Amino acid sequence: MHDNLKNDGGGPLILFATPPGLEDLRVVSVYINRSQIQSTQTASSFQAQIIKCREFIFTEPDVIGSPSYESENCFHLVAQVSVWKMGRLHARFNKIGLEVSKPLQVTPAMYQACLRYTLLARIAPLWNKAGDWLVQGRDFLMETGYTNAVKLDVNVNKTELYFSMEATAARFSPLKVIDLDITGIKMADFLQNATAEIPHSCIASDWCFVLPSMKKGRIIKISHDLPSDCPFRNYKELKRHWKNTYGYRLPESEDGMLYYQVNFRPLGDRLYSYPL
Repeated sequence: MHDNLKNDGGGPLILFATPPGLEDLRVVSVYINRSQIQSTQTASSFQAQIIKCREFIFTEPDVIGSPSYESENCFHLVAQVSVWKMGRLHARFNKIGLEVSKPLQVTPAMYQACLRYTLLARIAPLWNKAGDWLVQGRDFLMETGYTNAVKLDVNVNKTELYFSMEATAARFSPLKVIDLDITGIKMADFLQNATAEIPHSCIASDWCFVLPSMKKGRIIKISHDLPSDCPFRNYKELKRHWKNTYGYRLPESEDGMLYYQVNFRPLGDRLYSYPL
């Protein structure tokens, strides 16, 4: 993945708003047990908490939420005191086997995190997270030219709430197998043989950036088929995972799809599969 940005040099736009009365809001921490994690068909427990958090964001109009970045298997939900007193949400937690903390006073930092995460979740796929930027368009990866992009920051304190937005034009060029300086004979065999794979030893330019974080990783292997050790059984499950976890819409058809197995060294030797 390569990205190009161009900016007209203008400064960010600042929009101010009156924050809600934080004293009228409460936050709960919701915990997912191991049996539920296994049933979500995701690659890690962190992804399970993302999926559950987004499920509540999209089905409960009175709450905002964010996955926890400090505690595994946990996400946070914020709502008005009156909503928690109704007891309906707690009944839903109990019905699906989720453990929940007592409602606590909301801090500005917690409200800011939940507001920002909920906002980004709801505007996808019209605006898609790509590193620090939000890129316009459900099919932005298929665009050959520049497309609109916005960098959005949300800031909340006890007396004010404001959004900082910086606009630019961006072009994200999906990685192509020919960009990787692969040995000629191996490349020819891979293009002609649907069961062939390209091992790391044949990939001269093996660094890449992956969406949505734009984290840098190393390509270890390329294949025509979903790897057997992938946590997803087929492309349909993988496509659903990207939609439910990141809001991305992958192509309907798997035709012509390649799978890149990527390693992020600080996370150990585990390989993560990315379709392209």
